[in-house]
Amino acid sequence: MLGVVSFYFILQAFLQYKAPGMPSAESLPYKPTPKAEAAVDPGEGYRGATIDYAIMIGYFLIIVVLGAFFGRNMKSTDDFFFGGRKFAWWLIAFSMVATTIGSYSFLKYSSKGYEYGLSSTQTYSNDWIYFPLLLFCWLPILYFSRITSIPEYFGRRFNSKVRFWATICL
Repeated sequence: MLGVVSFYFILQAFLQYKAPGMPSAESLPYKPTPKAEAAVDPGEGYRGATIDYAIMIGYFLIIVVLGAFFGRNMKSTDDFFFGGRKFAWWLIAFSMVATTIGSYSFLKYSSKGYEYGLSSTQTYSNDWIYFPLLLFCWLPILYFSRITSIPEYFGRRFNSKVRFWATICL
């Protein structure tokens, strides 16, 4: 793990500052196609087509119906946060990974890396370093101690004053 972190910092330093003997090239500005320019009115912004709104409304309705259907069995916060304890902690960990790391993040950080340089994607790289810590150290503690929130953890670990301030800070 230390080797990965060291390599990452050395690579960032190498890429952030001009490497000796390495020519630098200016990035080319974005040139939109006429079709892309027609889709966006500079004064108004992109408003969307009818199909865009139909998809958003349909998605919203599906989420509301599924939430109402599955939510009727929830009787406590334990049911809400942990699915009634019907799932193993590692299954919840995989769910967290799937939620956090999706196609959007790959597209977003690739475009930011192209636009501003590789060092701008450092926050995404940090996810890969700290996410295993969260999944394999922090999540089992929360799961097996039946804690439903971070302030509740601070309340159990320290006292109610710390819990109050953790709630305020979050």
